Amino acid sequence: YLKESLKNLKERRQDAEKEAEKKKVAPVYPTAEQLRAEDDEEAPSVFLTVTDEAGRVVRNINGSGSKGIARASWDLRYPAPVLSGPSGDGDDEPEGGALVMPGKYLVSLSKRVGGTATKLAGPQPFTVTVEGTSVMKPEDRFALHEFQQKVSKLQRAVSGAIQLANDLKSRLSSIKKALQETAAPVEPLLNQASTLEARTNEMLRALRGDATLRSRNENTLPSISDRVNTIVDDERLSTSHPTQTHRESYGLAGELFASELQKLRQV
Repeated sequence: YLKESLKNLKERRQDAEKEAEKKKVAPVYPTAEQLRAEDDEEAPSVFLTVTDEAGRVVRNINGSGSKGIARASWDLRYPAPVLSGPSGDGDDEPEGGALVMPGKYLVSLSKRVGGTATKLAGPQPFTVTVEGTSVMKPEDRFALHEFQQKVSKLQRAVSGAIQLANDLKSRLSSIKKALQETAAPVEPLLNQASTLEARTNEMLRALRGDATLRSRNENTLPSISDRVNTIVDDERLSTSHPTQTHRESYGLAGELFASELQKLRQV
């Protein structure tokens, strides 16, 4: 039943054509609008939604719409702070975000067909526990949870700023090339583009580090991204109160990022 309900427009049309062939009836050739709708259609999908006791969405997990029994797993973590692959700033196989708090959760199964999500089953309750909870202080666990969420939010913002600055640098390069091909006096505009490009390079050095010196094995100060990523890596598997060093590093990274973000907006 699930596989049948996940068929896209093209599959449904092909089924109708096969049925017409069985009945020895000439199939109706699709219109241009129908063919465009097939090409533009979002692929049907199945997903699981994990929520906490308050109903807040914790994680969406992609499932399989193929025939037979399928299994999907959750790593008990929030979503990764940054995207992966060519569209993001992370690795091809990103690790998840911070570990969720121990407690009660619910999971539901849904499908998405034609851009509309429909719940299929659930919610099914379950409980997440942490080994050693009996010797942990609840206030430390809550403090860690809140700190991890703040750091993840900063990491997402830094990643977005880096991507925006990279896009800006690419646009400025295209602008300079277009100006050089322009049959008109454009020296003032070229100078302006070069100035903006230099400012963008300075922002990128602050955000992601000095690539010029690093490529020559020279020591450099940690960038904003370095500071935030170090905290995330160190805190990923932690089950204790966040360290003062990490708190201070987070505060410094936040201050530096606020300054660079303002510069980026100006450019």
